[in-house]
Amino acid sequence: MRKKEKTVRTRQRGSKWYYSFDAGEVDGKRKQVSRGGFATEQEAMEAGMEAYTSWRHGNISITSERISVRDYLAKWLEEVMRQEVKRGSHRQYRNCIARIIPRIGSKALQELRPRDIDAMLRSLAASGLASNTIRATKAMLSAALNYAVYPAELIQSNPCLAVKLPKGTPRHVTSRTVITDEKMREILAKFPPGHKYRVPCVICLHTGMRIGEALGLEWGDIDLEKGSIAVCRQMQEFHGEGESSIYFETPKTSASARMLYMDGALIAELRRWKAMQAENRIRMGDAYQIIYEQQDGRWAFTLPQSEPCPDGAVPHGLVCTDGLGLPVKYSALCQALHALGVNSHSFRHTHATVLIEGGASAIDAAARLGHADAGMVNKVYAHDTEEMMRETVRILDKKYVRYK
Repeated sequence: MRKKEKTVRTRQRGSKWYYSFDAGEVDGKRKQVSRGGFATEQEAMEAGMEAYTSWRHGNISITSERISVRDYLAKWLEEVMRQEVKRGSHRQYRNCIARIIPRIGSKALQELRPRDIDAMLRSLAASGLASNTIRATKAMLSAALNYAVYPAELIQSNPCLAVKLPKGTPRHVTSRTVITDEKMREILAKFPPGHKYRVPCVICLHTGMRIGEALGLEWGDIDLEKGSIAVCRQMQEFHGEGESSIYFETPKTSASARMLYMDGALIAELRRWKAMQAENRIRMGDAYQIIYEQQDGRWAFTLPQSEPCPDGAVPHGLVCTDGLGLPVKYSALCQALHALGVNSHSFRHTHATVLIEGGASAIDAAARLGHADAGMVNKVYAHDTEEMMRETVRILDKKYVRYK
């Protein structure tokens, strides 16, 4: 049996004792921490264990005095953030790093200065990126550099902190259009009963859910008798090497996990679709697809209902499927909506506006939308519609007596 190697090693040189331990690799070369001058082996071992614990507290296996920004960000992303953020956020961070590396990736982390950050941001702006994208890139870099300050203790201060975004960068804010009754009739005519895109559109319009939340709904989340619906998960897509995969993720924030009540029209729509979905399952027979999630929760997949459930897999009775039982894809639905002049935010924005127009409190609207901050509803979703402006005048008419 192979003997387990000690984490901290000690050795004697003359009358003094030394400790050493491995501290990962930098640029493909093994790095070692070593210190001596101890009177006894016990003193060396105790000091070595303390040093090793302190090094491990930094989490990043780097002890080199010089490391490139490229290597540092790669280690920070994989060794620190992979377990801290959801897969979608991890991909966003990776995209941010891909924008950073060509500009400052070769610089030594310890030599990075505010002027380098400023030059990078200006280069991103000159390339035509929107301000929100540049802001997100800077925020990610700043978080990584904060970690380099502490607990990694690789640099003394964060060079990002005092650097501002270049002025005049395009905003490219996603259009948040209110869907008129006429437009909604057009959408429903394009997606008649039984069409795979009809139910997610109706759910989002009547609940204000994010599309990913609607696509992640299961029948077990819905109580048609009580008229309630619970948001417990969201469906996400991963695109890579010409293929796309889906997986289930927890709601975006803690406030996004919520229960809300449905109106009568939505309940009727869901009852009809549930019956149609059951008919599809019978009509398609063995070819009908069942949606499963891998035991490790990494990916979802489908199998014909004629095949048994794989060991450890979890079946998901999704609400939003096509006639064959396949899950509705977020990207395909968004493409279909864009062709009709709306986007994934349009239903959510319309729902919030209808609530505010109808007199619902910002607190209740925020809870229904899954926002922790009620002010977010007024700031982002509810704009001043003509009906709201007319209602303001009606309030004034009731309040003040006309002058004669």
